[in-house]
Amino acid sequence: MSQRSTSLLETGLDRVRATVTTATKELRRVQKRVDVQRRTLEKRVASRRKALEKRAATELDRVLGQVRGSSLARTADALRLGATRQIEAGLETVLGALQIPTRSELERIDRKLAQISRKLKDLEKGSAAAA
Repeated sequence: MSQRSTSLLETGLDRVRATVTTATKELRRVQKRVDVQRRTLEKRVASRRKALEKRAATELDRVLGQVRGSSLARTADALRLGATRQIEAGLETVLGALQIPTRSELERIDRKLAQISRKLKDLEKGSAAAA
């Protein structure tokens, strides 16, 4: 009886091993198939995304062209330029009244100071060489 139970146990273990081997092979096959389908899906999604982006960019360019070409956009741009000029003129008036120099005046003063500094360095070098 012990011989029979041992062979029965071995037969059962062999069946379990065969089932595990078969299940492992099947699992690998399914994993490969899923991996292939995943890659295919990724490619399709990337392709469709690029196509949508291209269509969106084309449509955006078309709409922007229409907006820029409209009389309303031209009027808004002209109003913006006029308002900018008026603000700059008003700002210069206020700064002048408060005796605050404008940017262009500060840049002119900075250039003159740089020129004077160069001349002073040249004079210092000349007096150092003469001494």
